[in-house]
Amino acid sequence: MQRWKGFSLIELLIVVAIILILSAIAIPSFMRSRIAANEAAAVSSLRVLNTSEVTYSSTYNLGYTCTLAALGPPSSGNPTSSAAGLIDANLAGGQRNGYIFAAGTCVTASGITTRYQWSADPNSTASGTRHFCTDERFVIKVDPNSSSNCFTIGSPIGESAPAAPPLACRHVRLSWFDSRCRHALFYGTQQGAPVIRYPEGVRPPGPGGPPDAAAVRRRSHGGLCSPGGAG
Repeated sequence: MQRWKGFSLIELLIVVAIILILSAIAIPSFMRSRIAANEAAAVSSLRVLNTSEVTYSSTYNLGYTCTLAALGPPSSGNPTSSAAGLIDANLAGGQRNGYIFAAGTCVTASGITTRYQWSADPNSTASGTRHFCTDERFVIKVDPNSSSNCFTIGSPIGESAPAAPPLACRHVRLSWFDSRCRHALFYGTQQGAPVIRYPEGVRPPGPGGPPDAAAVRRRSHGGLCSPGGAG
C-alpha cells in the first residue's frame, strides 16, 4: 500500500510565520504609499479647482463660484453658469481619491463673488493624514490637524526652511591671489561669528599649506566674488 507524505505541522507553522512577517513589512509600506498618492491627488484636484475658478470667472462674468456643481458637467446640453463643465463628475460630487472637497468662506457683493475657499479633508486616516486648502490667491496650503487651521495657519505646499541670513561681507585679496576680485577670499560675519569661505577645491592656509592659486583660477569664475563688488 502506497503512503503519501505530507507537510508536518511544524513546517506549516513556519510557512505561516514567514507569510505573517512579510505581510507585517509590506502592508504598512503599501498604506504609506497609498496615503502619499491620495494626498498628491488632493493637491492636484485643488489646482484644478483654482484653474477652473479663473476660467469660470472670465467666461460668465459672475466672479468666482462656491459650489462644485457650478464647475461640474451639465446633465445635458451646453455648459452654463450653473454647470460649466470645467471639472469631472467625481470632483463635482465632492469626493475623489479618499478626500472630501468642500467650500469654505465666500464673499459676494452685488452678485459678484470676489473670494472663495476650497478645502480637502481625508475621509479617514487610512486615506490621508494631512488637510489641504486654497483660495482666490491660488496658493495651496497644508495643515496636519484640520482644513480650518489650514486657511489661517497652514503652510504653503513646497515651502522650504528660511534661508540663513546673508553674509555682510567684504572682499579680501591675499598676496598669492590674482588681483581680480573673483580670485579673492569671501569674508564676512554670520549671526555675529566670523566666516571665511574659500573657493571650491582650494585649501585654507595652515597645516595643509597655503591656498593653491591655480585652483582658485580654475574653480572660482566669479562664484564667490564678482568684479566691482563692495570692498
